[in-house]
Amino acid sequence: MTKKIYFAFLLLFVITFCGCSNGSKKESHTLIYDSNSPYHLYGSISLNQQIKTSDATGLYKLQKLPLAGIFPVRNYLAKQVESSYVPAPTKEPGSVQTNAKPNNNNSHVIIDASGFFTSFTTPPKKVAVLFSSYAQVWQDGGGVVSITVPDSINRGLVKKDAVTVIGNGDGRSINVERLLKLKPDLVILTNDFPEHVELAEILRDNEIKTLLFQVDSFLDYLTMLKSCTTILNTQDRYHTYGTEVLDTVEHIVEDTSNVKNPPKVLFLLASLQGIKVKGTNHFVGDMLNEMKAINIASESSILSDKLNPEIFSTSNVDQIYISIMEDNIEETKKLVDQEFIKNPAYQNLKAIKENKIYYLPKDLFSYKPNKNWGKAYEYLANLLYPKESP
Repeated sequence: MTKKIYFAFLLLFVITFCGCSNGSKKESHTLIYDSNSPYHLYGSISLNQQIKTSDATGLYKLQKLPLAGIFPVRNYLAKQVESSYVPAPTKEPGSVQTNAKPNNNNSHVIIDASGFFTSFTTPPKKVAVLFSSYAQVWQDGGGVVSITVPDSINRGLVKKDAVTVIGNGDGRSINVERLLKLKPDLVILTNDFPEHVELAEILRDNEIKTLLFQVDSFLDYLTMLKSCTTILNTQDRYHTYGTEVLDTVEHIVEDTSNVKNPPKVLFLLASLQGIKVKGTNHFVGDMLNEMKAINIASESSILSDKLNPEIFSTSNVDQIYISIMEDNIEETKKLVDQEFIKNPAYQNLKAIKENKIYYLPKDLFSYKPNKNWGKAYEYLANLLYPKESP
């Protein structure tokens, strides 16, 4: 009797297992991202096949794979979902927004930097982009900006008579009541501003679709562009402003991957409020790292980002890169001269002695480079590894 029960149980298990296996043969084009390990990508092509890499160049090559939904991610991703997908009705942090549910094969879900899911069945028509660099990405992706901040106009990214202007210069301070009255279909914000994070919560409470992006590297830019072109159904734009730029960046990164004597560098952010030292916690620092430059700020045990002679206690520096974060460039340069370049405490630095101090172009390194990432990498590579004159 015991044997009969055993075999009956075994037969039931086999039938159940086979049934589950047959039902799971349908391929799933999704992405799983480990947020605790930057640059780790898990591309789930099917239920039992995965791609994993922690190498930046390897991630670039993944772009070329003919697989739907495979592209780099950092804190968020975009993915196409099946028509049967129904988000859970909750508004807890990191959960699915309820302001739209995919109900056809053209539905897409975007997971933003705050971990919220937002679904789209049709491209939004009235879009508010409250961070100037992201206004450029949205337009390059084929979208139209209806509402934006003064910086977008001042930078020549949009025409004043074609948009509704709201907020202060960079968009940190937004009149929430006025924005709600404008009734946008979608609001795009930056996760870099705490004010925007708070604003996103208010907008979501009022059932307005909201996306928070954070672009700290070229891979982040590709992810945002992919998200925009996915929402807008303009994949040709991703090819033009993503894939083609990717080819340029990949070539430059590969060219610098085997350098024998990489320079020791220092990257500074300068404003009238002072000078800050940056490691890989800034996209320029990320670029320097990818091109094998040794950023002494990243290697230093000094935790503060304030410029300090102790940073150079164990290492000299071959080159110094400075990005000015002010409109008043000349006054900022005077401050840099006074506090750093002509300061007696730093006169023994190799870069200062040899005058290898480079002020980086604002359009490529103070603002997000966006479609000009290739030019930014090329500019920096030429400074890091100057070619000998014939």
